[in-house]
Amino acid sequence: MSMAGNSAPDPQEPLDPPVLLANWVTLLGTDSLTVFDEREALWQVHWRTGDNPDPATYHFFNHLIDSNETRLAQVDAPAFDGDQWWAGDVVVSRFVIPWLPEDGESPFAMQVGMYRYPELTAVPLLDEAANPYADALTIPLPE
Repeated sequence: MSMAGNSAPDPQEPLDPPVLLANWVTLLGTDSLTVFDEREALWQVHWRTGDNPDPATYHFFNHLIDSNETRLAQVDAPAFDGDQWWAGDVVVSRFVIPWLPEDGESPFAMQVGMYRYPELTAVPLLDEAANPYADALTIPLPE
């Protein structure tokens, strides 16, 4: 879907502040997890492309975890090709993830991050001083 310049859909759950990754991607927020049948859910991540001087191939990972940080489900998928990034573009990436809440203990969360493919090298999250501090962002899911 294409939108007019300088417009983008707002995430239902914005990150405040947005989270910068070492490849200059900014995670802006997510949409609420939508269970569309008893075994699968739709998860959407809103992100802004960076000025990508290295048009590498990146993939997102999304891990559904429980209160014990046990991984219940996972879905990985490529971001669109890095040599097509224009600084400032906003992208909504959609993921269908297995929904297995009966296998874990509430509350649940999603761990979201990126890695360089095929190297499988994590793209760290950066703090305010541009220091790496984690490989994934943990986003609590409403109960």
